[in-house]
Amino acid sequence: MDSEKENDHDDGAGDAIIIPSLSPSIIEYNQDDEQLVPGHHRHSHHHHGDKKKARERLLDGADRLTSSDESTTSHDQQQQDRDNVEMEDVELEDQPLPPSTHQQSKLTRFRQWLAPLGNTFHLGIGFLLVFFGYSPTQNLTTSIHPNTGSLSLGILYFAFAIGCLISPVLTKKIGLIKSLFLSGITYSLFIVCSIDVLWFFYLPSAFIIGIGAAVLWTAQPTYLSRAAPSEHELGKYSSIFQTIYSGGAIFGNAMSGTFTALNLSTVTMLIIFTVVTTVGSFILAFLKPIPAKSKEKAFNLKQGIAGVFLNLKHTDMLLLTPFLIQQGQSYVNYYNNYTTNYRVNSSFL
Repeated sequence: MDSEKENDHDDGAGDAIIIPSLSPSIIEYNQDDEQLVPGHHRHSHHHHGDKKKARERLLDGADRLTSSDESTTSHDQQQQDRDNVEMEDVELEDQPLPPSTHQQSKLTRFRQWLAPLGNTFHLGIGFLLVFFGYSPTQNLTTSIHPNTGSLSLGILYFAFAIGCLISPVLTKKIGLIKSLFLSGITYSLFIVCSIDVLWFFYLPSAFIIGIGAAVLWTAQPTYLSRAAPSEHELGKYSSIFQTIYSGGAIFGNAMSGTFTALNLSTVTMLIIFTVVTTVGSFILAFLKPIPAKSKEKAFNLKQGIAGVFLNLKHTDMLLLTPFLIQQGQSYVNYYNNYTTNYRVNSSFL
């Protein structure tokens, strides 16, 4: 009877669940009522305590497994990150390194130093070629035109004096670069009109070049002052320009002597000088526009004319006036008498 009851009880208990733990012991409990299976010779509260300990061991084991999986994943991620960094290093070795901040600053300073110097050289080369053709033509104009040569120079410098009063207005209206280009073209016009067959344009061209010279020498210092990095460096850049510009008179007159030695005709010489001067004018046309460092005041014609006479009140201007007159007389003697005697002793003219 007792054995049958025991068999019935065993059949109704259901399958026993075996929970592994970290210890070698095995715990069995009923799935339906979570009561310990009879047959174990332990008290109920002992069985309840064992069940609780088994759950804790199970959870602890699960936590350790989870921690182990996370550690493995973290290790794999770190290894992958190292591989990525190594690949990036290899790619960077194949690429050129960007310049350092120090190198960039040196390059910037070099460009800042080179830009104004390049603009000054550009301006100087243009003037060198313009006066390469004009200087020898002016020196020989009284020889080429013995009757009207002196008159043309008088008209030229008279127009130059008058033009200086209006040149700021013209430069402002036309534009700085265009003023340099167009005034350079007036020099070419005067040279080509010095050819005998164009004698009827000779005197008008002298007046035109006088106005053009006034515009040219008004625009030149304006551009040079903009090209200089600062006001205290203007003298340095002016000296560089003056050195280059003076080469035009030196080389132009040297070539004039060479043409004389080669027995070149006057027409051929003037055509060559016209071409060189025109090239110089086009070089000026391609100057880089430079904005003004500060707002320039508008020029007032009445104030400009009044300022000319007001300067005569200054002692410094009064002391300079005799020297200016003497310089003008020297030019008359040089351009008239010296070149006329040169014409007499020269067979090519």
